[in-house]
Amino acid sequence: MKQLHYQTEGELTDERLKLTYGSQLIFEGYTDDLVTSASGDLQLKLNFGTKKISRVNARKLGDHIIWTPELPLPGKDSYVPLLFTERQFTELWTALRYDPAADLALVSDISLDELKRIWLIPAVAEPQLTDLADLALSVKEQIIACSDELEEQQQYLEQLIEEDWSKMDTLRLQAVESSPDWKDATAYLNDGSEWIPLKIDLDGTQYLYLGAGICLRT
Repeated sequence: MKQLHYQTEGELTDERLKLTYGSQLIFEGYTDDLVTSASGDLQLKLNFGTKKISRVNARKLGDHIIWTPELPLPGKDSYVPLLFTERQFTELWTALRYDPAADLALVSDISLDELKRIWLIPAVAEPQLTDLADLALSVKEQIIACSDELEEQQQYLEQLIEEDWSKMDTLRLQAVESSPDWKDATAYLNDGSEWIPLKIDLDGTQYLYLGAGICLRT
């Protein structure tokens, strides 16, 4: 699991926070600007060290907290999947002087539609899209070629993109960290970038790849 590091300086309303997830800076600014619940969801207002704000909503995924994007995105590549353990969440919330237990009780389970959005977003060409069907169509039109590993799973990939995920057993869903020796099943996109929709472990087991080292066992 990626490490969560935070560093503060200053006091009270003038306190500034630097927050990193793994090696990536995800927030730098006034501490009071990070957390909000004005929309009804518990949110982080991330900026990745820039002036653009990317809002993410807290959801439960098994024993973890996963942060889902608020759409439309402010720009391409403005969302990075974040997965916290409950311990990481509690430690961060305590450091920010919030009540972690009270806020955790308000966080709902992630929906299958929200998971599918996270999975599709790295391959979406138009960040302004919000409708799930439009996101899926954008991804389908973006793919121009597949690696050998993905060619073998092309029918499965098409089903994942085109069909809804309502038949998935939500009780079996589990977030796991990918291993460096797992194979990437890669899609090559029209804009010159690459998308890894699936990871394959040494036993041949397939995982949905959400990005940032986060896989989903279905």
